[in-house]
Amino acid sequence: MAAKLSVLTVSLISVFPLLAAEQALANNQFGDYGKETLSTLINQHAGRYSGTDKELKSGDYMKERMTFSGYNGAPHKQQFTFKAGRGVLTGQNVTSNNIVVTKQGSGNTGKTLYIGAHYDTAATDKSNDRSKLQGLDDNSSGAAVLTELVRNLSGVDTEHNLTFIGFGAEEYGLIGSKHFVSQMTDQEKKNAIGMINLDSLITGDKMYANSGDRAYDKAKKMPVKKYAELREHALRIAKELGIDLQINKGDKNVPGTKEPYKPYGVGCCSDQESFDKADIPVLAFEATNWDIGDFDGYTQTENPKVEGGQTWHDQKKDSYEYLTNAFGKERIDQRMRDFSKIISRLIVEQTNADIIQSMKTAAADQNRISNHLKGSIKQDTDAIKYHADNLALSPAAAERGANFWVDGNYRYNDTHENEGNNNVQLGLYGEFAIQPKWAVGAGLSLKHSRNNDFIDKDNAYGVNAYSIYGGHDSPLWNVSVIGLHKHKLDLEREVKVGGGNTPIIVHNNEAGKTNATVFSLSNELGYNFIHQPKTKHGAYFGLNYNRAVINAYDSGKNTSRTALHIDKTKDDQLDSELGYQIKHQFTVANRPVELKSRLAYVHEFNNKGIESVTAKSFADGKVREGRYKADNDKDYGKFRIGVNSALTEKLHAYLHADTTFAKKDNDRSVQVGVQYKF
Repeated sequence: MAAKLSVLTVSLISVFPLLAAEQALANNQFGDYGKETLSTLINQHAGRYSGTDKELKSGDYMKERMTFSGYNGAPHKQQFTFKAGRGVLTGQNVTSNNIVVTKQGSGNTGKTLYIGAHYDTAATDKSNDRSKLQGLDDNSSGAAVLTELVRNLSGVDTEHNLTFIGFGAEEYGLIGSKHFVSQMTDQEKKNAIGMINLDSLITGDKMYANSGDRAYDKAKKMPVKKYAELREHALRIAKELGIDLQINKGDKNVPGTKEPYKPYGVGCCSDQESFDKADIPVLAFEATNWDIGDFDGYTQTENPKVEGGQTWHDQKKDSYEYLTNAFGKERIDQRMRDFSKIISRLIVEQTNADIIQSMKTAAADQNRISNHLKGSIKQDTDAIKYHADNLALSPAAAERGANFWVDGNYRYNDTHENEGNNNVQLGLYGEFAIQPKWAVGAGLSLKHSRNNDFIDKDNAYGVNAYSIYGGHDSPLWNVSVIGLHKHKLDLEREVKVGGGNTPIIVHNNEAGKTNATVFSLSNELGYNFIHQPKTKHGAYFGLNYNRAVINAYDSGKNTSRTALHIDKTKDDQLDSELGYQIKHQFTVANRPVELKSRLAYVHEFNNKGIESVTAKSFADGKVREGRYKADNDKDYGKFRIGVNSALTEKLHAYLHADTTFAKKDNDRSVQVGVQYKF
């Protein structure tokens, strides 16, 4: 933090422990990566004031800690030179660096959110040796959280641009941030969403988020919305997370004056001021206590273990040993964790990364719904195909006239998109034999599905019409099915930002209800080259077409930032199946039983899925397009093994298991059912 008046006095050089020995490698918990950075800065880069090799080396370390994939190249150094106005280097030309890394937003909006923290420490002067100043509070803490934020956002797709800056030479008078702003074009300043600054996050009694001078109109005695929005947004997030984040109330006058040091909601004295003067909204995160001392934020704590109530620029006090003795190690853990949580979330929401991720999940889930509907159709067609097999079990079955039959079955699907899908179906059909080898029929089916993932339940009804050609004594066979089905779906869409090697920043589940219609055509033609009483085998060829229409619906409550109104989508799918099947019949208790296995090559003619989904965000009312690129195999294999049996003359049962192979993500299913002929 920049000095307010004179530099502070230091009494002793502290001896600090190796904090790194207490830390494991960075994992996916908030604060852990930052604590690693903090440990190295205080233990290996103490006394890093501008103009020293220590500051240059600490800049290299910051560059290393801010290097992640997901950004526009590696961080770069923005070098600048200035004449030192304080400390032992007064009057000398000093060179320092800002460390800058940028992420290009996918929305190509041109808007940018800036996040910064200085990494230098206060300089040695004639009265104070700061050559070993750790600066744990000022500002290893802010610099460390900055590196964590870079890490946390590395794998996140943002709509707007992000720029993270590790400022050099803040302690010489905000030199690094002033230089950065001086290099910005007028258009960049105009397109700036805002600037978030982190400085001195440990010592203070309270966590604060304050705006810049422009955020308060002294004449009207009221906040200025444009410049206060970042602050209010941060306060809302902190409240939602259950973290106590405060503002300078500006309700206490500086002793001996008639006005507060800063008005309501306004902070001071760090790099955010350079951006505030450039007419950019700013937000300063810090830990201090604006309600004690001169009510100016420079007296940080009421803790009696902290002499004078402040640790700024003090080589003895601003150290690991002193601060953990005063506050305990948990203070560091808590502040690193909580500031990281709040600011990570703030960045996500300010750049609409949560909405972008919500659009991605909407596009993916519309495809998952379509594939679920396709799998649901297979349950109907397979039941009818097994009816054809049951008819061919015995010569007597071919002698038939008008009749009715009912089917009840259960199907379990386990695919890479829909894990643990349970389906129960009941069908009632009427059938008429045009000739002994050819029957046509139609019927109504009812279905209930539950999914362990995103489909809470699916209630469906539909009509199927079919044609069956063949029989016990016919080597040629053909089964055609046409269907139209209506589905009523209860959905739960998961939206997750972060995860994996980084903390989960946003994790919402958006519920929705919609209706869908599926039209399907299926035809399977086969010829048994070997046609014996007990064994039949031969080739077959199948074509399957499905058209799914998913109606528009609301996914989530309109109070959620990731809730969407998803527009109607359509998906056409066509695939072919060329295979070979073997059937072997035997008897058990004088009842015919048939084992069947199939091996097939499947080709998908249209496997792109629903490539584009449009939806309106409830958060900002904007309509966006979510793109989906299917990573499906066009060609793969399929294997089935099954059994069906005539338990009585009228009651039949069947069971089969399917699996794909030579496919990136294999699909598996099991279906079991019974059929009764009236």
